Amino acid sequence: MRWLFLSIGLTVGMSLLLASFLLYQNNRSVPLPDRTDLTNAYNKSVAWVIENQVELLQGDNSVLWKFLYESARITKDPELTKLAQTYIKERIHPRSVKQYYFDPYAAIRIDPASLEHFPDYNLFMLYGLSCSPTLESLPLIQKQFSDDFCFWNPIASPCTTHQLIAVKFIQKRQCDTLAAANELEVALLEDITRQLTIDPRMGDVYIQRAMMLMVSGAYDNIKPVWIRKIVDHQLADGSWTNFDPLFSVGNDLFFGFSYWLLDIREPKANFHTTAQAVYLMALLIDSYDDMAHN
Repeated sequence: MRWLFLSIGLTVGMSLLLASFLLYQNNRSVPLPDRTDLTNAYNKSVAWVIENQVELLQGDNSVLWKFLYESARITKDPELTKLAQTYIKERIHPRSVKQYYFDPYAAIRIDPASLEHFPDYNLFMLYGLSCSPTLESLPLIQKQFSDDFCFWNPIASPCTTHQLIAVKFIQKRQCDTLAAANELEVALLEDITRQLTIDPRMGDVYIQRAMMLMVSGAYDNIKPVWIRKIVDHQLADGSWTNFDPLFSVGNDLFFGFSYWLLDIREPKANFHTTAQAVYLMALLIDSYDDMAHN
């Protein structure tokens, strides 16, 4: 029994030491990566997207292509612009509600009954893109204007950032719910900043949080170390992985954080993570002077 308690004590102690170290690394004072580093990271990531376009075009996540579309618009990248247009032409039906991601004024009828398979956050985003009165009246949409909608999982879940994506769409489209969206944004930015501060696990959600702070122009909330960590996490092929390796265990395998749990795996490219990082790099390059003065 004594050895059991000793083992438990050592495990808890080592876990606390690791957590303390990771939190320190996640919040330490470092300079913002220079514009050249960010530009190189962006160029490498776009090269990966272009190289893998045949496979990526088979995907059906229009939000990711919205991020690439916006990245191309910001940087005026001709190859990425062409690829985004190819996705719109080849993968989105002219009468699909997904047209709203790329044309907020698309005159497409929205039938809630046909969208029952949509996750709640996708419906909220679609409302923000279209300002549809039909969607606005849905209880599920109204619930997502509450700042405690995501309280059930305040750290691990991307729910808060998904809410904020919809809020930014509402603000850009100037929907009737603009005042409520503006009020909600304040709470969401505070929550996302807290999440980045106390959750050091690098991966998809981490990058999404930083991306949404940049989209919102919340430069004062962003610690340069968060950007440095994201740049350093880029794989050699230009992509990002939804896995945070802590140390090697041999044969190209690492022990680290996966989305929910500790895991042993090889860091591999993830399009969902990479598309968000591309958008983040584009935003950082475009707003670099404002960031550097904060």
